[in-house]
Amino acid sequence: MNPFSARYFIKNNFSRVFMIVLMISMLALIYVGGLYLTNICEEALAIANETQDFVSVRTTIDDTDGEQLGALAEEISSDQSLEVFGVVQNYYRYKTMLGFRNGWMAYVFSREDFIRFNERMKLIPTDTELPDNAVILSEKEAKYLRMDNGELIQEISEDLDVYYGRLPLQVITYPGKSFSAYFVTDEFFTPQYYLFTWKAGGRKDDFSRRIEQLRARYNKLEFKTYDDIIKELKDNFEINNVIYYSIIAIMSIVFAITTNAVFVGLYDRRKQEFALYKGIGIDTKRIYRKMAAEILYMNGMGLILGVGISLLAVTLLNEYIYHKDGMSMWYYHPTAFFAVVLCDLAILIPGIGLRIRNISRDIKDVSFL
Repeated sequence: MNPFSARYFIKNNFSRVFMIVLMISMLALIYVGGLYLTNICEEALAIANETQDFVSVRTTIDDTDGEQLGALAEEISSDQSLEVFGVVQNYYRYKTMLGFRNGWMAYVFSREDFIRFNERMKLIPTDTELPDNAVILSEKEAKYLRMDNGELIQEISEDLDVYYGRLPLQVITYPGKSFSAYFVTDEFFTPQYYLFTWKAGGRKDDFSRRIEQLRARYNKLEFKTYDDIIKELKDNFEINNVIYYSIIAIMSIVFAITTNAVFVGLYDRRKQEFALYKGIGIDTKRIYRKMAAEILYMNGMGLILGVGISLLAVTLLNEYIYHKDGMSMWYYHPTAFFAVVLCDLAILIPGIGLRIRNISRDIKDVSFL
């Protein structure tokens, strides 16, 4: 091994560099913290993603006599390009990693409409025998509610608000990736919402243009597209990002100060070594490259160790804490990754920059050699 290489120094001084490697590996805390704080938004996005091909529309206080909603219902009933569902709403809740329960609207369908809806969504096998009153739960939501497929709900819990539908409700589960719920009832109801999507064989672009035409004509109604929902969710959870990045800014300063203090102790004792390199004619830039390579090598070792710590932490948290309530901490999120990059740069930039400055100062005078 080349004595001038970064690996040679680290191999022969591992006990001295281990502290730096260990400190850098603690970036895993930043990463896992990012996964934790962004999970609540990601779970909400997953619910929205499940029905992203649908647009909902409902009346508002501006449509005081329901004139526009009635006119819209009449127009779309004969529109051959749209698949239309008249629904009402129940409500359900699910647990979040931050400890509180989040809520979401659950569409209630007639039995016939849910059969059509399911043909599009493929939630459950199309040959499933549907009871007159049922709740169709994702496996995540069923796990949180402690309910099994085929179970009868005899009384309503605080996590299910059933305004439409009669007890008992039969539970039917499907392998969804979000906390989701849909209801089927045999009770007659006047639709509160209409759900639109394009018919089989249609095109999404044509559907989007049609929705914009309807939105412009029926301006007293609230149309909510997938893009509208995503924007609303991001606005609602923006405070999470503000808090998280404020923490990251503070942690970046802490990491920069603490690691630089260790770098000072590690490199100041090598003053004579670098002066010797200069004295025997080794180019200054090569000395800088050696020092930078050493720091980058230590940084890489710390990041690898940090990845292992992160994977282990997420696996253990999921297995022993979150999965029992249907929750799942994801192994990757761009926000968490970006935060680690920022903290790592806060270590590397001053770490290398200050070492170059100090070495440059130290090698100017080699008279003591």
